[in-house]
Amino acid sequence: GVLEASGTIQAAGADTIALRLGELRTSAGPVAGESGRVALLPAAQVARIEERKFQPVTTILTAGGVAAVALSAFLVVVLAAMIRGF
Repeated sequence: GVLEASGTIQAAGADTIALRLGELRTSAGPVAGESGRVALLPAAQVARIEERKFQPVTTILTAGGVAAVALSAFLVVVLAAMIRGF
C-alpha cells in the first residue's frame, strides 16, 4: 500500500534499492516514525525515481528577490510616513 517513499538512495542493485527514508506515504497519508530508517525496495515495484538537487544560484536569486521586495515595501512605508509628517 505504499504510494510514495522519499529519501536518499544509499545503494542500488539490479533488483533492490536501499532508501534512507525521509517520508513514507500510503493512501491513508504519511506513516509516522519511519524517517531515517533504511528500507529495501524491490526495483521491479518502483514506478518512478525523481532526483532533486540543491541549486545555490536559484536559491540566492530567490532570497535576493524576496529581500528586494521587503526593502521596497519598507521604503514605501517610510516615505509615506515622512510625507504625512510634512
